Amino acid sequence: MNKQNLNPLDDTESAAALAYAEERRANIRTFVRTNPDYYIRNFDKIGASSRFTATFNAMAGLFGPVWFGARGLWSWALPFLILEALAFVQIARGLFGDLAADAMARIASIEGTLDLRRQQLATAIETNSDKIDVYRRTVDSARSQHRRYPCGSRSAGGRRADHRADRVADPAAGQGRAIRRGQLGA
Repeated sequence: MNKQNLNPLDDTESAAALAYAEERRANIRTFVRTNPDYYIRNFDKIGASSRFTATFNAMAGLFGPVWFGARGLWSWALPFLILEALAFVQIARGLFGDLAADAMARIASIEGTLDLRRQQLATAIETNSDKIDVYRRTVDSARSQHRRYPCGSRSAGGRRADHRADRVADPAAGQGRAIRRGQLGA
């Protein structure tokens, strides 16, 4: 093929093409500043083909918002920072699950035991049993275990469950009276 029929875009050997390539590399070095050789190689690869050329920047892929910020592309950095933060939160929730599940199960177990002991105490008070003191001690013991868990469960009113009043039959008071849980042992 002779030089006159050569497409100017395919000419990579002429002085003009070499000068243009050198100017392009200098412009890339000025624009990129960090690791310009990597970008020169990739831009040469992209420019060598008229079709789509797949490339991958590992640092941009792994540290997208940081990479965008380092390049001064703040309109891309901030939205991707928010998206990645949400993604990391979801990944952490998936990996670690509900960290308080064991404590909440323990609290539910203690509350179930506490309710059973309160019912036993109420029955003992109604029947004037000799075991009233035993049931009072077990209720106090279960209540002290329940207080070890500061999160505790909440009643429908939003207060902690151990602050609501129980209705306990008391033979000395007649029908029944409201006794706060703290007064059961008194």
